[in-house]
Amino acid sequence: MTQSNQHTQHHQQTYRPNHGYGSPPRNPNEQRREFLWRERVRLELQMQGLIAHAAALNQQWQHLQARKVALGNQLPKVVGQIVLSGLAGIRQLPGERLYLYEKDRIAQEEYRMQQDLIRCKSDADALEAQINVIDVELSLL
Repeated sequence: MTQSNQHTQHHQQTYRPNHGYGSPPRNPNEQRREFLWRERVRLELQMQGLIAHAAALNQQWQHLQARKVALGNQLPKVVGQIVLSGLAGIRQLPGERLYLYEKDRIAQEEYRMQQDLIRCKSDADALEAQINVIDVELSLL
């Protein structure tokens, strides 16, 4: 047997992985309880991440609504330009194109944010349900 094979064989015989911290739980119920608590903490951390994401989306939504109001305030000016350009026989002015472009962008961003909020709410509901199941199982141990 070569020296590297002897070392590998010795390592395999003496190596005992320690899967947890501290002493291992004494019985299966304690092992299950420990696993459930770790899982619950993991889910709660995910929930905190979702809450932070929802708060960021809310800020973005408020900013987008302010842009929408500012765009609405430009409407009388754009309408005046459209009327004047129609009288002068000009098809479309840059201001009109810019207004329509911004209006479309806001609508697209609103839709995207609404979808993100729906996903965030759905994910939060799923996490809450998982946490509730763990709580029930922990109460039975």
